[in-house]
Amino acid sequence: MNMSTRWSFPIFLLLVVGISFLVVIKAGQTSTNTFLQIQVAPSGASVAIDSHDSGSGKQEINPGQHSVTVRKHGFATQTRAVTVNPGQTVYFGAILEPNSSSTQNWYNKHSSDQKLSQTIADHSADYQSSTDQTATPFLQLLPLSYGDGMGGLVTIAQGVPVPGSSQPAIYVTAKAPSTRQGVLEYMRSRGYDPATMDIVFIGTVDPLQEAGTEDYR
Repeated sequence: MNMSTRWSFPIFLLLVVGISFLVVIKAGQTSTNTFLQIQVAPSGASVAIDSHDSGSGKQEINPGQHSVTVRKHGFATQTRAVTVNPGQTVYFGAILEPNSSSTQNWYNKHSSDQKLSQTIADHSADYQSSTDQTATPFLQLLPLSYGDGMGGLVTIAQGVPVPGSSQPAIYVTAKAPSTRQGVLEYMRSRGYDPATMDIVFIGTVDPLQEAGTEDYR
């Protein structure tokens, strides 16, 4: 056996073992395809997910509920729970409030952080609106405005949640009882159940609570 033959087999064996090791490692590195898109102000604030430092930006996580903590010296710490479903990307925005004399008027004095905080506020509002519309598809049809046939105007719009609720309320302005019932019938005709929504009838009696409305549910 010459020298080249003597060395070729051990080298070949090492290559096979090394490739097999890499394949095993790669097979174990499965992606969850589930992410938190994190944006915080002021810049330089630290971020921890479930007590583990993560940083901002797009962070891959396991599906389920997580605790996100954002902190920076001179600012009030924020900790919020967030639930992320498999394959979902959830936006998480946090704007820390100054809580010391050294950071008072921080955002007014630091234009880049002021701009960042406005961007976070806008993205958070857009994301919340999209989430609300997914949870309550009827909101996608709003606002609505039409004549009631009696010289009045019916308006249906999305508004702030009622006390004790987290979902946006639907605010309805309609004067006549028959018109208010017509709003509920319109919702049902589009496949929505008014009893599952927070509906506020401005300046009127809620037709869902009026006598004789049980037959309409």
